[in-house]
Amino acid sequence: MRSDGGTAADGLVDALFEQAGVGLCLVSAAGKVVRTNPEWLRVTGHLADEAIGREVAELLPWDRALTRALCEPLAAGERRELPRRPRIVNGREAWWEGRVTAVPLEGGTGRLLALRDVTAEAAPGPGRDGARYRRLFDELREHVLIYTVVRDGAGRVLDWVLSDANREALRLLGAPLQEVTGRRASELFGADVIADVLEASREVMTSGRGSSFERRFAWDGRHYLTSLFPLDHWHLVQAGVDTTERVAAEEALRAEDRRKSEFIAMLSHELRNPLAPVRTALAVLDRAVPGGPEATRAREVIRRQSDHLSRLVDDLLDVTRVAHGKIQLRRERVDLAALARQTAADHADLLAAHGVALRIDGGHAPLHVDGDPTRLAQAIGNLLANAEKFTHGGGSVTVALRREADRALLSISDDGEGIDPALLPRLFVPFVQADGGLDRARGGLGLGLYLVRSLVELHGGSVEVTSAGAGRGAQFTLALPLAAEDAPRAEPRRDPLALGRPRRVLVIEDNADAAEMLRDLLSGAAHEVAVAPDGRAGIALARATRPDLVLCDIGLPLVDGYEVARALRGDPELATTLLVALSGYALPDDVEKAARAGFDRHLAKPVSLEDLGAVLAASARGA
Repeated sequence: MRSDGGTAADGLVDALFEQAGVGLCLVSAAGKVVRTNPEWLRVTGHLADEAIGREVAELLPWDRALTRALCEPLAAGERRELPRRPRIVNGREAWWEGRVTAVPLEGGTGRLLALRDVTAEAAPGPGRDGARYRRLFDELREHVLIYTVVRDGAGRVLDWVLSDANREALRLLGAPLQEVTGRRASELFGADVIADVLEASREVMTSGRGSSFERRFAWDGRHYLTSLFPLDHWHLVQAGVDTTERVAAEEALRAEDRRKSEFIAMLSHELRNPLAPVRTALAVLDRAVPGGPEATRAREVIRRQSDHLSRLVDDLLDVTRVAHGKIQLRRERVDLAALARQTAADHADLLAAHGVALRIDGGHAPLHVDGDPTRLAQAIGNLLANAEKFTHGGGSVTVALRREADRALLSISDDGEGIDPALLPRLFVPFVQADGGLDRARGGLGLGLYLVRSLVELHGGSVEVTSAGAGRGAQFTLALPLAAEDAPRAEPRRDPLALGRPRRVLVIEDNADAAEMLRDLLSGAAHEVAVAPDGRAGIALARATRPDLVLCDIGLPLVDGYEVARALRGDPELATTLLVALSGYALPDDVEKAARAGFDRHLAKPVSLEDLGAVLAASARGA
């Protein structure tokens, strides 16, 4: 093939060569590039100056099929077809197909290499199937990336070059499609980050079978469920969905389950602790002289441990009420300063017994808030008990009160053990405790601070905790909105059981001690009280005495409390009698079940004087 003779034929050959729609490259018998046309340079991404005089294998080192075809002995006119394959040209994927033809040249038989660009019809991905396929591709909730694999001479996958990506994948990459196509995955994500996935892709491309796995990716710190599958020999699809929230939720559930198991074990320990001295004290009372010092000490032990058990049960019930939104606040105008001083005084002896000094700072001027004094005192008491628990003998606890704008601030600080910074974010979570030792020396269920926060938030306030770390003490600050200056003042407290007119009360209770104590309590307030030991006797006594109020246990022998309620509600003579369930079963489902049976009210044991007074006041004396 000659083009240097200057004839018209030579000129025609030159024109055809230069303007051909396929890429043409003339290679000498020695394997050097003699001439190329513009299309070949465009298709291969080379410049004429860098191509002329070099070997094709040097210009296109990764195309082994082309190299073999150029080196294979061919007679003039003989040719070899080149299979359609992808190549990376100037950072972008291009698909070629072509032919190598042996041609006679001066000095031997050369090769004419013809390459045709078929990218538009051969490239995989949504782009080739039009706008409809693209829209479907982009609407997928999973991120999908299509890669062309980069292989070494042995066919081993070394990297991937991004060919296409849907909208979700581009959101993940944080760049438009035109900025990321043609770039290697190791460049986009980092070689270290994709190392494990690259190894998985080698297995996928070798076996031809897809693979799925879930892992945390270091490049953005999030969890993904990722699937890899081969599209063809040269293309790999990676699809994935962000599972970070699901993984976090599962871990939270596992942590909650661990806390629940720990709590059950802790509850068993905490209930057994007070029961042991009670049983011992009862044995002492059996042997002690009535009224003697041993008997007195035993009664004190029983009283203290009973109070402790009552507090544990109250905390459990309060947590349930908070969780179900069942806490009822009895609001009135309360002087928070006076309430805090009184609550601190109630805890002074306990603090002093442990060698802890109590100081009160401020609080001389009233700090009126709109709140429930019982619940606020409970919150303050829990904070004081917490301070006492973690302050050693010789330490101090300070209660400080002040006004800040339209808020009343109460802080309780100590110079005790302090709080690990890692624990601070979880300090108000139920069942979380700083004391995790096997000896459980400080006791408690890990509910006190949770109740503090819940009760304060119900009042429209907030609680914050600060600590400089282990051994540096801690400070809890409670903030409540101040009441309006013209808010009505609370009436003086009075005995909740003392009413203008005595009531006729029937107590149906199989626990003889509890029944007798209720009888004594109500009789002392001038009410007429009858007691029945079981449900059957209770029904008969109610029909005989027609009481104003029935206080009925649920777990009764012979006939349970629900049957008692249904029987009494079916008696027209007892239509005005107030039926009150008095039970240790106090979950929301229990309250609803009692109401369906016919009870007007439900009170959880142990019953406060205020609750007992409320049902007495609600009952009307019959004729």
